[in-house]
Amino acid sequence: MGYIRHRFSATFLSLLFFFMLPPNSFAQTTGLFSGESSGFIESPNQNKIFYYQNSWWAVARSTLDNDWYLWQLDSGIWTRVLLIDGRRSARPDLYVDPNVDKLYIIASHKSTPKLYRLTHDGTAWNMDAGFPKNVSVFPADKNYPISMIRDPSGTLWLFRLKNGNLDAIYSNDEGTTWSAVLNLDTGFKSGLTDCGTFYTNGNDYVAVAAADVGQKGVGFYIHRVGDPDSVWTNESASLAPVGNEITDGEVSLAVAANQAVYLFISTSANLDSDPTSVLYRRDPQTGAWESHLITSAAHRWSSPAAVIDESYGQIYLFGISNAGELEYKKVAQGAESTAGAVAPTVLIADSTAILDYLSIPRDIVGNDLEVAVLGGSSDANKLFYSLLPLNGGTPPPSTPAPVVRSFSPTSGPVGTSVVIKGEYFSGASLVEFNGTSALVYTVDSDSQI
Repeated sequence: MGYIRHRFSATFLSLLFFFMLPPNSFAQTTGLFSGESSGFIESPNQNKIFYYQNSWWAVARSTLDNDWYLWQLDSGIWTRVLLIDGRRSARPDLYVDPNVDKLYIIASHKSTPKLYRLTHDGTAWNMDAGFPKNVSVFPADKNYPISMIRDPSGTLWLFRLKNGNLDAIYSNDEGTTWSAVLNLDTGFKSGLTDCGTFYTNGNDYVAVAAADVGQKGVGFYIHRVGDPDSVWTNESASLAPVGNEITDGEVSLAVAANQAVYLFISTSANLDSDPTSVLYRRDPQTGAWESHLITSAAHRWSSPAAVIDESYGQIYLFGISNAGELEYKKVAQGAESTAGAVAPTVLIADSTAILDYLSIPRDIVGNDLEVAVLGGSSDANKLFYSLLPLNGGTPPPSTPAPVVRSFSPTSGPVGTSVVIKGEYFSGASLVEFNGTSALVYTVDSDSQI
């Protein structure tokens, strides 16, 4: 939080940072997640792994009791640390808010979804009092579960495809009460959703993507935070197909630090030249969409997932090949059109298991210098993981530049307290407004001053 001594506007804001990077000793690690973890992670849109307080964490099911647990990777070993949901048929999706040290988990279910909220006390995650909370007004098909996001105003949003409709509900009180169901679009057959937030032209937005199993294709819808909650803009018509592909119900949404939005989908194809995965990119300045072939029927991918690497300005694209192996491609941000020509690299393969689902972190990765990926085999009931060093494990050429997403208020008199949100704020040594240094500021976290 910064305090100013001159009137300011949202146009001029600078932050100066000085860093010392520790030597990078990351090496690629791939292996069995745990001897007692189930390969059943289901639903490629759902995020079940994240990095927090210098540790990798995951939500996975145990084969000992078929319950869902929070696990921690410590010294190369995944260990169960906390029971989350005791229902085998639950489908967890999670969201971490580092600004408040909270972990939100929505356990999607056909009759009674449950919302969990945990707080990190600097050492461990603990379940908050009063949680879980039932979300009975929003049941979902077990094969097409709920996705979740928390917007910058603190509102929780849930999305689903059910009975041909794209639906949403929201809560302004941490899940104690929920809105009526909002219908955003109709005419779907079935499929998955994924969601996120982005910032452009002075406004925060909530975004949801929906991938139909069939001809409707992929849809994209945005809501400006602060507008009436039923007001959404449908940008689906701007998502042009690359070829003769037909979406098969799987989608991954990622947002870069520059606020470019990426949608990564898998498709069905009839000819070897037809796409089987396509990457869409939304320009952060103009809102225009572009589309790029990633794989064709000659090398089919399912379970698409996209991860943004800001340390090196790259995007990692993951998928499950028709051989049941987890593969990836990486390309520079801005060079997405070249991804189709990049040969995929096998990340996880096992002679005893055919992989069918994967899960990746929702967050932008960078300072961790590695990305963790889960790969599950339903038939073999095995879960694998891999720690993939970014850019081969070499240190980045420079520390990522700070990215300002928003600050509030956007103008005010001398002495106004300002909250700045963005990325890579750790180590800030100066905050300026209109070229004038703030008298007092506190770096609350890597994403807030």
